[in-house]
Amino acid sequence: MKLFHSPWVLAIVLVVVIAAGVTGGLLATRSTSHKSPSKAAASSTTTTTAARSTTTTTAAPLPRVYSVACPGEYPATLTPSEIPLSCADENEYVSGITWSSWTATSAQGHGTLYVNDCTPDCAGGTFQTSPTSVTLSDPVPSRTQGLIFVMVTWITSSGSSDSEDIGCSISSFKYC
Repeated sequence: MKLFHSPWVLAIVLVVVIAAGVTGGLLATRSTSHKSPSKAAASSTTTTTAARSTTTTTAAPLPRVYSVACPGEYPATLTPSEIPLSCADENEYVSGITWSSWTATSAQGHGTLYVNDCTPDCAGGTFQTSPTSVTLSDPVPSRTQGLIFVMVTWITSSGSSDSEDIGCSISSFKYC
């Protein structure tokens, strides 16, 4: 049985097959940029050429912050909604944080400062609240968590401010 009745039909079929292959190759040739501000300091770029070679540039991860209990008791996180300012008794913390920026050198956000007045004692005290801006800074390398922001500074809506070192003070903790 003769599959193609004419050399022209064969030529047309070959042109269609070749065109589909080239078009598929062209569709696969692209340059894409992926940005994830919570995971990388700069965008990563992957380029695929018509020859199917790939080049990938990977950005360094952003610093993290200890956001649960005492620094180093739990893994550090990116963009937490809460940061303890006194780890042992949880009598001072910033909660409901919305981050406006998170870079390799600092992070800025806004939340609510909660401070226990400890009256008549801390167990029976009342938490006072205040809208607060928060800045994380001074990233340093940790033993197990990569870069960690170790300084938090907060300024309340009334203008009072304070800073706290929130780096690992007990290096034997698992996540320091």
